[in-house]
Amino acid sequence: MPETEIRIVLTTVGSPEEAAVLARKLRGENLAACVTILPGARSFYFWDGEECDDTETILLIKTSRSVLSKLMKRLPLLHPYDTPEVIVIAPEAVGKRYCRWILNTLSSREKIGSIFLKAEEKQSKKT
Repeated sequence: MPETEIRIVLTTVGSPEEAAVLARKLRGENLAACVTILPGARSFYFWDGEECDDTETILLIKTSRSVLSKLMKRLPLLHPYDTPEVIVIAPEAVGKRYCRWILNTLSSREKIGSIFLKAEEKQSKKT
């Protein structure tokens, strides 16, 4: 099922400006189809033995399973934090049109987008 190809990578940075820089780099390197920036998150955590209460910006990075390993290698190098939060979420379901858009955006004329389209065409002919 092509929908299982989609991954959402969650990370946080210190400001919307840092988020925009990171988002543009990830898109520029074709590691993400889309990056949604959610400013104004409040994070409570311990760091170096001290309790912290900081405002952060969340990034929701939409990518594919086939691109994920490249993203996981590159993200820590691009990220402004020494120890970035990087959490990968495998959605249970993804809308077919949105899934196709993500895969086509990331495929850059590679096989994955065309495989999805062929599978969808086959399914359409059956119904």
